[in-house]
Amino acid sequence: MTQSDSKQRYLNARDSDHLMVPFQCDLCHFRNLTQRNPGRSDTDIRLVVSIRRANLDSFWAREPGTVGATRREGVKVGKLVESRGLTNLFPVTGEFPVEDTMGMGIAVYML
Repeated sequence: MTQSDSKQRYLNARDSDHLMVPFQCDLCHFRNLTQRNPGRSDTDIRLVVSIRRANLDSFWAREPGTVGATRREGVKVGKLVESRGLTNLFPVTGEFPVEDTMGMGIAVYML
């Protein structure tokens, strides 16, 4: 890994990161924590930035090889399910409730 790659490593999520952790967007987390939409205040901006950092940290808690292996295994499972005539192995979970069920408040506090 080059020094440039290392500096960019934690700035974006990777393909299939969402398979490793439950994910909600920054706006949803903000609403869960404050029960409102963000405004333009410095306080709101700092909270949104902290939420983004916590989201990316949760993704990057796994090494790229682990995420890639999970993606490859997911493709295999999909083919196996299809070959057995099943349509959906995983139940639909629906929407997350409008509350902090994932510990984002604690994550933001720790950051």
